[in-house]
Amino acid sequence: MSIYESIFHDILNKIVTQTYHDGALLPAEKEFMQMYNCSLAPIRQAMSKLESLGLIERKRGKGTFVKSTNPKDYLQGGNGFSRLLYEARAHITYGTISVSKIAAESSVAEKLGIAEGLEVVKITRLGKHCDEPIQYSTHYIPDVTKLDIIRSEGDIFSWYFFVTGKLGLSIVRSLDELYISEPDEHTRKYLQLDQNAQTPPIAIERVSYDHTNRPQEYSIYTMTMSPIGGKRATFIYEVKW
Repeated sequence: MSIYESIFHDILNKIVTQTYHDGALLPAEKEFMQMYNCSLAPIRQAMSKLESLGLIERKRGKGTFVKSTNPKDYLQGGNGFSRLLYEARAHITYGTISVSKIAAESSVAEKLGIAEGLEVVKITRLGKHCDEPIQYSTHYIPDVTKLDIIRSEGDIFSWYFFVTGKLGLSIVRSLDELYISEPDEHTRKYLQLDQNAQTPPIAIERVSYDHTNRPQEYSIYTMTMSPIGGKRATFIYEVKW
């Protein structure tokens, strides 16, 4: 992890945990330089990224303030196809269904770059728009030491905000695969899908990497909305954070 990434994740964690509370005046750049024993460049890089995420704002002549500590106010920037969900975020709620430790099956192990059978943390969540289920997601974290933190969190509104803020994962890019889904029984149950539904749901498989190209998490999002139509279509694209 680079110096600026370490600084970014440390300040982000302090904002999420409200060490720097909503509306708080952050230390000046020179103070941050002393705190992190670094030059000005990585401080400005970290602050620019926090500002781009809508978490801080700079007021000329006054300083830099915390704009939001609430994930519900957080809008992911350039987050690929799933950003569509966040455009209606005021009406979206997310609930965590389950958190467990499992042995990674071959498909999960391949995505995470680990040996099959190694333990990973599995999280399932359900998103609703105006009380209607629209997204069922499954997430895999290879670091099982994060299990207790994830369990204690309860409902997770923004997955990216949670893994980078609370879990401190370093994510610099993601690779997404988008396709028309053939949902399993659990997905059908939670999304209340009719077996004879004419419009199949969309699935997004995402693997997120750190700067060393090491997988940090693997997620599968299944959504009821389908702008593609009835034919299977697959898109693979990279997202840089």
